[in-house]
Amino acid sequence: MINKAVIKTITIISIFGGIASILGLIGSIITAKSIAWYEILGFAICLLLSIFVLLVPENIFEKNIKSKIRVYDPDATPIVGDQMGKFTIYDTTSLEIEFEIPFTEIPSVQIINFEGHARDLIPTVSNVTIYKATVSRKDSTPWGKKFKWVARGKIIMPKSL
Repeated sequence: MINKAVIKTITIISIFGGIASILGLIGSIITAKSIAWYEILGFAICLLLSIFVLLVPENIFEKNIKSKIRVYDPDATPIVGDQMGKFTIYDTTSLEIEFEIPFTEIPSVQIINFEGHARDLIPTVSNVTIYKATVSRKDSTPWGKKFKWVARGKIIMPKSL
């Protein structure tokens, strides 16, 4: 379970990481032998932003981190839905398709031949789980062929933080 303390911690680490990388870039450009004013200023900004994150509830930095974290509610009623995407078969014999949102049960996955390739060039689907599916290239499939996929099943509903 992700709570507010975890989100605050991730936010502060993100702030420090971002500013430290900027300072590292500036330092490598300037290559000063002693601590420069920009390093002190950068760490002062980090400190102030961290205090802001800790003291101000639901601040802009926390909302940014929350928007990137997806949590699923196993107790919610799943809905039947579709997920889709595109892929290109190259020289590999198989390719994994990952579903953006997990399913509660194994979905049905179909390959759509939207470029009108011959039927014997359409890849096969195998090893379908609630998280991903494997698409295998037939020996006769030329490299660089594009296809679409559609997975239909019961989708786990996201939970708001």
